[in-house]
Amino acid sequence: MIFILIICVYALDIHFKLPRRDIRCFSDRLQQEEILTGKVISDSSTFSLKIVDSETSKQLHYTFNDNQQEFKIVPTKATSIQFCIHNMDNFVISINLVYETGNAGIRLFKGSINVRLRRNKTIYKSFKQRYQSFKD
Repeated sequence: MIFILIICVYALDIHFKLPRRDIRCFSDRLQQEEILTGKVISDSSTFSLKIVDSETSKQLHYTFNDNQQEFKIVPTKATSIQFCIHNMDNFVISINLVYETGNAGIRLFKGSINVRLRRNKTIYKSFKQRYQSFKD
C-alpha cells in the first residue's frame, strides 16, 4: 500500500492602512475540514483580530495587544467566516493580513502505481522512506 498526501492551498496577502478607531472586515468561504492558518502583523500592538463564523455568529478566534497575531481554524462543516481587524488607537496603523486555506487529505492507491514503483527500486525505496510515517 502506498499513501500519498494531497494538499491544495490558497494563500492571500493583504497590506493596508487602518484609520484610527476604525474596523475593517473581510469574508471568505471555508469547506468542511479545510484548514485556515494565518497571521496579522502591524507596526502597533493596539489592534484586535476577531474571526467569526458568519452563519452562526460564533466567535472562532480573538486576540489583541500584540504586533503579530496568529490563528489556526479547522471548521467541522462548510461555513462563511469573517475577519475583523479593529484599530483601537488614535492614529493610523499599517496592517498586513496573511492567510492560507487548504485541504490536506490522505489518499490510498493500489495496483499500477505500486507495480511501476517496484520496477525502479531506487524510486520505490526513496518513496517508501519518505512516506513511512503514514503507515504507522
